[in-house]
Amino acid sequence: MVGGEKSEHWTNFTKIVAAPEDAIMEAVFWYTAHGVEIGPVIWGEFATIQKVESGSCDYYISPTGPGFGKWN
Repeated sequence: MVGGEKSEHWTNFTKIVAAPEDAIMEAVFWYTAHGVEIGPVIWGEFATIQKVESGSCDYYISPTGPGFGKWN
């Protein structure tokens, strides 16, 4: 507590990968060549695979998985 007021701690974490060469962008999401969602488009050729915002309780985990190992 600071000055008798409740303090809040907020974090924002986003994990992104470059979309594979054969990936397909439809609207605001990247998909694999087989139609599996990779994640939302960010900065054009990249996809968000994991997002966590503790302050707003917002989160996203790619259906293909949040790990970098799939995207080497």
